[in-house]
Amino acid sequence: MEAELNGRIDFQYIFLVGAGASISSNIPDALTMCRHIQENHNINEEEIQKYMNRNPPMNRYQATFRIALNKLDDRFVSRFVREQIKNARRPAPDYRWIINNFYNTIAEILTFKLNFSRLVVTTNFDPLIYYAFIQNWSNEPILIRHYEELKSMRPKDVQDEFPSIIYIHGYWQNHWMYHEPSALIAYVKQWVPALSKKYHSHDVIVIGYSGLEDSIALEWLKECLKKGRTIWWGVHSLTDVLGDTKVSTILKRFDGSDIANLIFFPIKTADKFALDLGKSLGLEQASKIHCIYPIFSWFKPISVDQFSSGAKLEFEVEGSLILKFTMGSDPFPGNNHAGFNIDTVYHELNLKEFKGITIFYSVVNSSKNKDSPGFEFKLHSKTNAWSYYVPLKLNEESHTILLEKFREQGVDLSKIWRIVIAADVKCLGKNGHCTIKIFNTELF
Repeated sequence: MEAELNGRIDFQYIFLVGAGASISSNIPDALTMCRHIQENHNINEEEIQKYMNRNPPMNRYQATFRIALNKLDDRFVSRFVREQIKNARRPAPDYRWIINNFYNTIAEILTFKLNFSRLVVTTNFDPLIYYAFIQNWSNEPILIRHYEELKSMRPKDVQDEFPSIIYIHGYWQNHWMYHEPSALIAYVKQWVPALSKKYHSHDVIVIGYSGLEDSIALEWLKECLKKGRTIWWGVHSLTDVLGDTKVSTILKRFDGSDIANLIFFPIKTADKFALDLGKSLGLEQASKIHCIYPIFSWFKPISVDQFSSGAKLEFEVEGSLILKFTMGSDPFPGNNHAGFNIDTVYHELNLKEFKGITIFYSVVNSSKNKDSPGFEFKLHSKTNAWSYYVPLKLNEESHTILLEKFREQGVDLSKIWRIVIAADVKCLGKNGHCTIKIFNTELF
Protein backbone atom coordinates (compact mmCIF):
# COMPACT_ATOMS: atom_id res chain seq x y z
CA MET A 1 0.00 0.00 0.00
CA GLU A 2 2.68 2.52 1.04
CA ALA A 3 4.86 1.69 -1.98
CA GLU A 4 1.87 2.13 -4.31
CA LEU A 5 1.07 5.58 -2.91
CA ASN A 6 4.70 6.68 -2.89
CA GLY A 7 5.26 5.51 -6.44
CA ARG A 8 2.55 7.60 -8.09
CA ILE A 9 4.28 10.96 -7.80
CA ASP A 10 2.20 12.42 -10.63
CA PHE A 11 -1.09 12.00 -8.79
CA GLN A 12 -2.73 13.64 -5.79
CA TYR A 13 -4.61 11.93 -2.96
CA ILE A 14 -7.23 13.19 -0.53
CA PHE A 15 -7.50 11.78 3.00
CA LEU A 16 -10.98 11.00 4.36
CA VAL A 17 -10.62 10.68 8.15
CA GLY A 18 -13.11 9.28 10.66
CA ALA A 19 -13.44 8.97 14.44
CA GLY A 20 -11.10 5.97 14.68
CA ALA A 21 -8.15 8.28 14.00
CA SER A 22 -8.78 10.34 17.18
CA ILE A 23 -9.04 7.55 19.77
CA SER A 24 -5.30 7.45 20.55
CA SER A 25 -5.45 11.15 21.46
CA ASN A 26 -7.85 10.25 24.30
CA ILE A 27 -11.11 11.19 22.59
CA PRO A 28 -13.57 8.39 23.48
CA ASP A 29 -15.02 6.28 20.70
CA ALA A 30 -18.72 6.40 19.84
CA LEU A 31 -19.70 3.43 22.02
CA THR A 32 -17.97 4.92 25.09
CA MET A 33 -19.85 8.19 24.58
CA CYS A 34 -23.13 6.30 24.18
CA ARG A 35 -22.52 4.34 27.37
CA HIS A 36 -21.82 7.54 29.31
CA ILE A 37 -25.03 9.24 28.11
CA GLN A 38 -27.12 6.14 28.70
CA GLU A 39 -25.85 5.62 32.26
CA ASN A 40 -26.03 9.27 33.34
CA HIS A 41 -29.25 10.45 31.72
CA ASN A 42 -31.77 7.70 32.31
CA ILE A 43 -31.89 6.27 28.79
CA ASN A 44 -32.86 2.61 28.81
CA GLU A 45 -31.92 -0.10 26.35
CA GLU A 46 -35.51 -0.54 25.20
CA GLU A 47 -35.62 3.03 23.90
CA ILE A 48 -32.36 2.56 22.04
CA GLN A 49 -33.46 -0.70 20.44
CA LYS A 50 -36.67 0.96 19.27
CA TYR A 51 -34.71 3.47 17.21
CA MET A 52 -32.20 0.87 16.04
CA ASN A 53 -35.07 -1.23 14.62
CA ARG A 54 -36.67 1.64 12.70
CA ASN A 55 -36.85 1.77 8.94
CA PRO A 56 -34.35 2.98 7.95
CA PRO A 57 -32.50 1.63 11.01
CA MET A 58 -30.11 3.63 13.18
CA ASN A 59 -26.89 2.39 14.74
CA ARG A 60 -26.37 2.69 18.51
CA TYR A 61 -24.60 6.06 18.30
CA GLN A 62 -27.34 7.58 16.18
CA ALA A 63 -30.12 6.15 18.34
CA THR A 64 -28.55 7.29 21.62
CA PHE A 65 -27.96 10.83 20.38
CA ARG A 66 -31.45 11.03 18.84
CA ILE A 67 -32.97 10.16 22.24
CA ALA A 68 -30.64 12.63 24.00
CA LEU A 69 -31.71 15.37 21.59
CA ASN A 70 -35.37 14.57 22.31
CA LYS A 71 -35.09 14.20 26.10
CA LEU A 72 -32.54 16.93 26.73
CA ASP A 73 -31.70 19.37 23.93
CA ASP A 74 -29.18 19.89 21.17
CA ARG A 75 -27.19 22.30 23.31
CA PHE A 76 -26.63 19.57 25.88
CA VAL A 77 -25.43 17.19 23.19
CA SER A 78 -23.06 19.77 21.70
CA ARG A 79 -21.68 20.63 25.15
CA PHE A 80 -21.22 16.93 25.92
CA VAL A 81 -19.27 16.36 22.70
CA ARG A 82 -17.07 19.38 23.44
CA GLU A 83 -16.26 18.02 26.89
CA GLN A 84 -15.21 14.69 25.36
CA ILE A 85 -13.01 16.48 22.85
CA LYS A 86 -11.29 18.38 25.66
CA ASN A 87 -9.91 15.01 26.83
CA ALA A 88 -7.35 15.49 24.06
CA ARG A 89 -5.73 18.46 25.84
CA ARG A 90 -2.92 18.25 28.32
CA PRO A 91 -3.75 19.50 31.83
CA ALA A 92 -2.72 22.91 33.19
CA PRO A 93 -0.41 24.68 32.85
CA ASP A 94 0.35 23.13 29.43
CA TYR A 95 -3.07 22.92 27.70
CA ARG A 96 -1.54 21.86 24.38
CA TRP A 97 -3.52 19.44 22.24
CA ILE A 98 -2.31 15.85 22.31
CA ILE A 99 -1.52 15.24 18.66
CA ASN A 100 -1.26 11.51 17.99
CA ASN A 101 1.04 9.91 15.42
CA PHE A 102 -1.67 9.73 12.77
CA TYR A 103 -2.46 13.44 12.75
CA ASN A 104 1.16 14.51 13.20
CA THR A 105 2.31 12.35 10.29
CA ILE A 106 -0.56 13.36 8.00
CA ALA A 107 0.30 17.01 8.69
CA GLU A 108 3.96 16.25 7.92
CA ILE A 109 2.96 14.54 4.66
CA LEU A 110 0.69 17.37 3.52
CA THR A 111 3.32 19.95 4.42
CA PHE A 112 6.21 18.36 2.53
CA LYS A 113 4.85 15.90 -0.07
CA LEU A 114 3.26 17.51 -3.11
CA ASN A 115 1.96 14.22 -4.52
CA PHE A 116 -0.68 14.38 -1.78
CA SER A 117 -3.43 16.95 -2.20
CA ARG A 118 -3.24 19.51 0.59
CA LEU A 119 -6.72 18.51 1.70
CA VAL A 120 -8.28 16.43 4.47
CA VAL A 121 -12.00 15.67 4.57
CA THR A 122 -13.19 14.55 8.01
CA THR A 123 -16.39 13.34 9.66
CA ASN A 124 -14.94 14.34 13.05
CA PHE A 125 -15.81 17.41 15.13
CA ASP A 126 -12.44 17.70 16.86
CA PRO A 127 -9.63 20.12 15.88
CA LEU A 128 -6.71 17.66 16.18
CA ILE A 129 -5.66 17.68 12.54
CA TYR A 130 -5.83 21.50 12.55
CA TYR A 131 -3.54 21.76 15.58
CA ALA A 132 -1.20 19.11 14.19
CA PHE A 133 -0.31 21.58 11.44
CA ILE A 134 -0.02 24.55 13.81
CA GLN A 135 1.73 23.03 16.85
CA ASN A 136 4.19 20.79 15.05
CA TRP A 137 4.71 22.20 11.55
CA SER A 138 4.00 25.97 11.85
CA ASN A 139 1.51 25.62 9.03
CA GLU A 140 -1.99 27.07 9.45
CA PRO A 141 -4.72 25.35 7.40
CA ILE A 142 -7.91 26.81 5.96
CA LEU A 143 -11.00 25.51 7.80
CA ILE A 144 -14.18 24.66 5.86
CA ARG A 145 -16.91 23.99 8.46
CA HIS A 146 -20.04 24.49 6.37
CA TYR A 147 -20.85 23.76 2.74
CA GLU A 148 -21.44 27.48 2.09
CA GLU A 149 -17.75 28.10 2.78
CA LEU A 150 -16.82 25.87 -0.15
CA LYS A 151 -18.21 28.49 -2.54
CA SER A 152 -15.34 30.86 -1.82
CA MET A 153 -12.68 28.16 -2.20
CA ARG A 154 -10.41 28.24 -5.24
CA PRO A 155 -8.79 24.82 -4.85
CA LYS A 156 -5.58 25.21 -6.85
CA ASP A 157 -4.21 28.66 -6.05
CA VAL A 158 -5.26 28.56 -2.38
CA GLN A 159 -4.19 25.01 -1.61
CA ASP A 160 -0.79 25.55 -3.20
CA GLU A 161 -0.17 27.93 -0.28
CA PHE A 162 -2.28 26.47 2.53
CA PRO A 163 -3.59 23.01 3.40
CA SER A 164 -7.37 22.77 3.85
CA ILE A 165 -9.56 20.77 6.24
CA ILE A 166 -13.22 20.15 5.42
CA TYR A 167 -15.47 19.28 8.39
CA ILE A 168 -18.50 17.72 6.70
CA HIS A 169 -20.27 16.98 10.04
CA GLY A 170 -19.59 20.39 11.54
CA TYR A 171 -16.93 21.71 13.91
CA TRP A 172 -16.71 21.48 17.69
CA GLN A 173 -16.80 25.28 18.18
CA ASN A 174 -19.98 25.64 16.13
CA HIS A 175 -23.53 25.06 17.32
CA TRP A 176 -24.36 22.86 14.32
CA MET A 177 -22.87 19.41 14.65
CA TYR A 178 -24.63 16.60 12.82
CA HIS A 179 -25.26 13.77 15.29
CA GLU A 180 -28.09 11.77 13.78
CA PRO A 181 -29.55 10.67 10.41
CA SER A 182 -32.06 13.47 9.80
CA ALA A 183 -29.36 16.14 10.14
CA LEU A 184 -26.98 14.22 7.90
CA ILE A 185 -29.57 13.54 5.21
CA ALA A 186 -30.64 17.19 5.24
CA TYR A 187 -27.23 18.31 4.04
CA VAL A 188 -26.33 15.57 1.54
CA LYS A 189 -27.72 17.61 -1.38
CA GLN A 190 -25.57 20.58 -0.40
CA TRP A 191 -22.30 18.89 0.52
CA VAL A 192 -21.97 16.09 -2.05
CA PRO A 193 -22.36 18.12 -5.28
CA ALA A 194 -20.03 20.82 -3.92
CA LEU A 195 -17.35 18.27 -3.01
CA SER A 196 -17.77 16.34 -6.24
CA LYS A 197 -17.47 19.48 -8.36
CA LYS A 198 -14.27 20.72 -6.74
CA TYR A 199 -12.55 17.41 -5.88
CA HIS A 200 -13.21 15.04 -8.76
CA SER A 201 -9.66 14.32 -9.97
CA HIS A 202 -8.24 12.72 -6.82
CA ASP A 203 -8.07 9.25 -5.39
CA VAL A 204 -9.22 8.99 -1.77
CA ILE A 205 -7.48 7.30 1.19
CA VAL A 206 -10.02 6.39 3.90
CA ILE A 207 -8.75 5.93 7.48
CA GLY A 208 -10.70 5.59 10.74
CA TYR A 209 -14.09 5.80 9.03
CA SER A 210 -16.55 2.92 9.34
CA GLY A 211 -18.80 3.86 6.43
CA LEU A 212 -21.80 2.66 8.39
CA GLU A 213 -23.29 5.72 10.06
CA ASP A 214 -23.46 8.66 7.71
CA SER A 215 -24.57 9.59 4.24
CA ILE A 216 -22.52 12.67 3.31
CA ALA A 217 -19.12 10.95 3.09
CA LEU A 218 -20.62 7.76 1.70
CA GLU A 219 -22.50 9.53 -1.07
CA TRP A 220 -19.41 11.54 -1.95
CA LEU A 221 -17.36 8.32 -2.20
CA LYS A 222 -19.99 6.89 -4.56
CA GLU A 223 -19.57 9.97 -6.75
CA CYS A 224 -15.79 9.48 -6.71
CA LEU A 225 -16.25 5.92 -7.98
CA LYS A 226 -18.57 7.14 -10.74
CA LYS A 227 -15.82 9.50 -11.92
CA GLY A 228 -13.32 6.62 -12.10
CA ARG A 229 -11.40 7.50 -8.98
CA THR A 230 -9.85 4.82 -6.76
CA ILE A 231 -10.79 4.58 -3.08
CA TRP A 232 -8.19 3.01 -0.78
CA TRP A 233 -10.02 1.99 2.41
CA GLY A 234 -8.11 0.95 5.54
CA VAL A 235 -9.87 -1.61 7.75
CA HIS A 236 -8.83 -3.41 10.92
CA SER A 237 -8.14 -7.00 9.99
CA LEU A 238 -5.24 -9.35 10.72
CA THR A 239 -6.57 -12.00 8.34
CA ASP A 240 -7.91 -12.00 4.80
CA VAL A 241 -9.32 -8.50 4.19
CA LEU A 242 -12.07 -9.70 1.88
CA GLY A 243 -13.30 -12.07 4.58
CA ASP A 244 -13.71 -9.27 7.08
CA THR A 245 -17.35 -8.89 8.15
CA LYS A 246 -16.97 -5.11 8.28
CA VAL A 247 -15.93 -5.09 4.63
CA SER A 248 -19.01 -7.11 3.73
CA THR A 249 -21.19 -4.60 5.57
CA ILE A 250 -19.53 -1.64 3.83
CA LEU A 251 -19.99 -3.27 0.43
CA LYS A 252 -23.74 -3.49 1.05
CA ARG A 253 -23.80 0.30 1.37
CA PHE A 254 -22.35 0.53 -2.15
CA ASP A 255 -25.04 -1.71 -3.61
CA GLY A 256 -25.57 -0.79 -7.24
CA SER A 257 -22.29 1.14 -7.50
CA ASP A 258 -19.35 0.13 -9.63
CA ILE A 259 -16.88 -1.02 -6.97
CA ALA A 260 -14.02 -2.06 -9.25
CA ASN A 261 -11.92 0.80 -7.88
CA LEU A 262 -12.90 0.25 -4.23
CA ILE A 263 -9.80 -1.33 -2.67
CA PHE A 264 -9.63 -2.48 0.98
CA PHE A 265 -6.34 -2.95 2.79
CA PRO A 266 -5.60 -4.02 6.40
CA ILE A 267 -4.26 -1.66 9.08
CA LYS A 268 -3.57 -2.40 12.74
CA THR A 269 -4.19 1.19 13.86
CA ALA A 270 -4.44 4.58 12.19
CA ASP A 271 -1.20 5.61 13.91
CA LYS A 272 0.72 2.58 12.62
CA PHE A 273 -0.56 3.14 9.07
CA ALA A 274 0.54 6.78 9.12
CA LEU A 275 3.99 6.00 10.53
CA ASP A 276 4.52 3.25 7.92
CA LEU A 277 3.47 5.63 5.16
CA GLY A 278 5.60 8.48 6.51
CA LYS A 279 8.66 6.23 6.72
CA SER A 280 8.13 4.95 3.15
CA LEU A 281 7.97 8.58 2.00
CA GLY A 282 11.26 9.34 3.74
CA LEU A 283 9.83 11.84 6.24
CA GLU A 284 12.25 12.61 9.06
CA GLN A 285 9.94 12.79 12.08
CA ALA A 286 7.76 9.85 11.03
CA SER A 287 10.88 7.72 10.45
CA LYS A 288 12.20 8.48 13.95
CA ILE A 289 8.91 7.67 15.65
CA HIS A 290 8.54 4.55 13.49
CA CYS A 291 11.79 3.26 14.97
CA ILE A 292 11.32 4.47 18.54
CA TYR A 293 7.71 3.35 18.97
CA PRO A 294 8.33 -0.43 19.27
CA ILE A 295 11.30 0.18 21.60
CA PHE A 296 9.20 2.33 23.95
CA SER A 297 5.77 0.86 23.13
CA TRP A 298 4.67 1.12 26.79
CA PHE A 299 5.28 4.88 26.59
CA LYS A 300 3.48 5.44 23.24
CA PRO A 301 5.84 8.11 21.83
CA ILE A 302 4.41 10.89 19.65
CA SER A 303 7.36 13.24 19.15
CA VAL A 304 11.16 13.23 19.25
CA ASP A 305 13.17 16.44 19.59
CA GLN A 306 16.98 16.52 19.56
CA PHE A 307 19.09 19.02 21.50
CA SER A 308 22.81 19.68 21.81
CA SER A 309 25.27 22.08 23.38
CA GLY A 310 28.89 21.47 22.50
CA ALA A 311 28.35 17.73 22.14
CA LYS A 312 26.83 15.97 19.10
CA LEU A 313 24.27 13.22 18.75
CA GLU A 314 23.82 11.20 15.56
CA PHE A 315 20.49 9.44 15.53
CA GLU A 316 19.96 6.34 13.35
CA VAL A 317 16.68 4.48 13.10
CA GLU A 318 17.25 1.16 11.31
CA GLY A 319 16.12 -1.88 13.31
CA SER A 320 17.24 -0.58 16.68
CA LEU A 321 17.80 2.86 18.15
CA ILE A 322 21.44 3.73 17.42
CA LEU A 323 22.90 6.66 19.35
CA LYS A 324 26.31 8.04 18.44
CA PHE A 325 27.45 10.51 21.09
CA THR A 326 30.50 12.73 20.50
CA MET A 327 31.40 15.08 23.33
CA GLY A 328 32.85 18.58 22.98
CA SER A 329 36.00 20.03 24.53
CA ASP A 330 34.33 22.05 27.30
CA PRO A 331 34.36 19.92 30.49
CA PHE A 332 31.39 21.76 32.01
CA PRO A 333 28.31 19.47 31.57
CA GLY A 334 25.97 22.32 30.64
CA ASN A 335 28.24 23.19 27.72
CA ASN A 336 28.92 19.58 26.71
CA HIS A 337 25.59 17.91 26.26
CA ALA A 338 23.44 16.18 23.61
CA GLY A 339 20.30 14.06 23.64
CA PHE A 340 16.64 13.92 22.71
CA ASN A 341 13.21 14.31 24.29
CA ILE A 342 10.42 11.77 23.76
CA ASP A 343 6.87 12.92 24.53
CA THR A 344 3.96 10.53 25.04
CA VAL A 345 0.38 10.60 23.80
CA TYR A 346 -0.88 10.10 27.36
CA HIS A 347 -2.04 13.04 29.45
CA GLU A 348 0.03 11.65 32.29
CA LEU A 349 1.37 8.10 32.13
CA ASN A 350 0.88 6.30 35.45
CA LEU A 351 3.91 4.15 36.40
CA LYS A 352 3.07 3.82 40.09
CA GLU A 353 2.17 0.13 39.87
CA PHE A 354 5.46 -0.84 38.23
CA LYS A 355 8.78 -1.65 39.92
CA GLY A 356 11.25 -0.77 37.21
CA ILE A 357 12.34 -0.48 33.59
CA THR A 358 14.75 -2.88 31.89
CA ILE A 359 16.83 -1.55 28.99
CA PHE A 360 18.23 -4.04 26.45
CA TYR A 361 21.29 -2.68 24.64
CA SER A 362 24.75 -3.20 23.22
CA VAL A 363 27.80 -0.92 23.29
CA VAL A 364 29.36 -0.83 19.83
CA ASN A 365 32.39 1.31 20.57
CA SER A 366 33.52 3.73 23.23
CA SER A 367 36.49 5.97 23.99
CA LYS A 368 36.12 5.04 27.67
CA ASN A 369 36.48 1.29 28.06
CA LYS A 370 37.83 1.41 31.60
CA ASP A 371 35.10 3.62 32.94
CA SER A 372 31.64 2.42 31.92
CA PRO A 373 30.10 4.38 29.05
CA GLY A 374 26.46 5.21 29.55
CA PHE A 375 23.65 7.64 29.05
CA GLU A 376 21.32 9.80 31.09
CA PHE A 377 17.74 8.50 31.42
CA LYS A 378 15.35 11.14 32.76
CA LEU A 379 11.64 10.87 33.58
CA HIS A 380 9.57 14.06 33.63
CA SER A 381 6.45 14.30 35.77
CA LYS A 382 4.06 17.23 35.91
CA THR A 383 6.05 18.85 38.73
CA ASN A 384 9.55 17.33 38.77
CA ALA A 385 12.23 15.47 36.80
CA TRP A 386 15.34 13.50 37.71
CA SER A 387 18.11 11.80 35.75
CA TYR A 388 19.36 8.27 36.32
CA TYR A 389 22.79 7.60 34.81
CA VAL A 390 22.66 4.21 33.11
CA PRO A 391 26.06 2.47 33.20
CA LEU A 392 26.48 0.28 30.12
CA LYS A 393 28.88 -2.65 30.43
CA LEU A 394 30.71 -3.90 27.34
CA ASN A 395 30.09 -7.54 28.24
CA GLU A 396 26.44 -7.20 29.31
CA GLU A 397 23.17 -6.77 27.38
CA SER A 398 20.70 -5.21 29.81
CA HIS A 399 20.33 -2.86 32.75
CA THR A 400 17.45 -2.41 35.18
CA ILE A 401 16.38 0.94 36.61
CA LEU A 402 14.26 0.75 39.76
CA LEU A 403 11.51 3.34 39.61
CA GLU A 404 11.81 3.78 43.36
CA LYS A 405 14.92 5.87 42.71
CA PHE A 406 12.82 8.43 40.81
CA ARG A 407 10.19 8.46 43.57
CA GLU A 408 12.92 9.16 46.14
CA GLN A 409 13.83 12.29 44.15
CA GLY A 410 10.28 13.61 44.20
CA VAL A 411 9.20 12.51 40.71
CA ASP A 412 5.46 11.80 40.67
CA LEU A 413 5.31 8.44 38.88
CA SER A 414 1.57 8.79 38.32
CA LYS A 415 2.10 11.83 36.06
CA ILE A 416 4.90 11.03 33.62
CA TRP A 417 4.76 12.72 30.20
CA ARG A 418 8.34 12.87 28.89
CA ILE A 419 11.50 10.73 28.68
CA VAL A 420 14.89 12.34 28.06
CA ILE A 421 17.88 10.34 26.84
CA ALA A 422 21.21 12.20 26.77
CA ALA A 423 24.95 11.56 26.83
CA ASP A 424 26.44 10.68 30.20
CA VAL A 425 29.15 13.33 30.39
CA LYS A 426 30.33 11.94 33.74
CA CYS A 427 31.54 8.83 31.95
CA LEU A 428 32.53 10.13 28.53
CA GLY A 429 34.11 13.42 29.60
CA LYS A 430 35.38 15.99 27.12
CA ASN A 431 36.06 14.76 23.57
CA GLY A 432 34.75 11.30 24.48
CA HIS A 433 32.56 9.24 22.15
CA CYS A 434 30.30 6.22 22.39
CA THR A 435 27.89 4.33 20.11
CA ILE A 436 24.97 2.59 21.83
CA LYS A 437 22.27 0.38 20.32
CA ILE A 438 19.02 0.18 22.30
CA PHE A 439 16.94 -2.82 21.18
CA ASN A 440 14.03 -2.67 23.60
CA THR A 441 12.73 -1.43 26.95
CA GLU A 442 10.27 -3.23 29.23
CA LEU A 443 8.27 -2.30 32.31
CA PHE A 444 7.99 -4.85 35.12
